[in-house]
Amino acid sequence: MVTHRQHTELNESYFITFTCYEWINLFHITNLYNYFEKWFRYLHQQNALLLAYVIMLNHFHGIVHLKSDCDASLNKLVGNGKRFLSYEIVDRLGKMDAIPLLKKLNKGVDLNEQLISYSSCHLTPSSVLTGRF
Repeated sequence: MVTHRQHTELNESYFITFTCYEWINLFHITNLYNYFEKWFRYLHQQNALLLAYVIMLNHFHGIVHLKSDCDASLNKLVGNGKRFLSYEIVDRLGKMDAIPLLKKLNKGVDLNEQLISYSSCHLTPSSVLTGRF
């Protein structure tokens, strides 16, 4: 469930969870487990501690502590992680030629978000739908 509250308190620990669209096993299908390391390094660079985590087939649980000198809000840290994990999922699915799955995922994103996301990762909505990468 998405909360629309800014979490800016420092020296606090937070339990976070995020899931894949319709609980599809995207982390497993794309073998994304090792890619989480990039996000973990980013957290460390921002002075946030990852105290514990578990990566499941289609969701993530973690406990993140924002140190007093953390450079970003929890919202920014998690948002950036989810965004770059999503870009990597789309990239890997494209390389796998998983067009039906990309079409299904495309239905879960409103047009405004599609245009922003696809332009950021150099894909257009039509390239995803037609399979031209």
